[in-house]
Amino acid sequence: MKRILLIILLFPSIAFANDWSGQAKVYKTISSDSENIVQSGSGLEVSLKHIKTGLYPYISYDINPVRFGGQRGADINLWGFGLGIEKKVVEGLNLFCQAGWYQPQWEHNAELLPFNNTEHLAEGLWIYLNNKLAPLNRTWDAYSLDYHGNIGGIVGANWILPVTNAIDINLSGSYRYLKLQEMVKGMDYGNTTGWWEYKQDRDFSGFQVGLGIEVRF
Repeated sequence: MKRILLIILLFPSIAFANDWSGQAKVYKTISSDSENIVQSGSGLEVSLKHIKTGLYPYISYDINPVRFGGQRGADINLWGFGLGIEKKVVEGLNLFCQAGWYQPQWEHNAELLPFNNTEHLAEGLWIYLNNKLAPLNRTWDAYSLDYHGNIGGIVGANWILPVTNAIDINLSGSYRYLKLQEMVKGMDYGNTTGWWEYKQDRDFSGFQVGLGIEVRF
């Protein structure tokens, strides 16, 4: 009986020895792509943090428009997931860093887009390929755009505004470093079917500003 009573008395302290917090954050990414292909985007991130260690897994989703040759392009949907760590510097200010995998998707990923269709992206890729493969001046029959996932990282700071004992509002500023392999193809049909392609690492890096809410439990 005494052992049972001791377990009952100790259970609350054991069960709540590890405190956790959940956070949801919306953010804006200001692109740093030197070619100005990647435009500013917006996204959402959720995480679960172990308060004592500052470690947390996260998952994020953001939309990054791309424009080629000044034409309307595609909205690249970017899924991210990984691990981070956050540490207190002074009261009300935490620093954090995180790293994870970022997987891009978009509606016509790697599909052939006929040059005479209604997709402005095909016209933009025509301009882009001719510029990159100069002194060419030709029109391909169809075009495709493809991105591959990669590892990226974020470093930043959280400014914490307490609301209650269990709820905080966070303002964040950070920088994301991320490059994705980009493949642009121009397809010729004609008598000898073939294609031209241009591959490079596209810069999806940028400064991020965010607003989040954190709940401790």
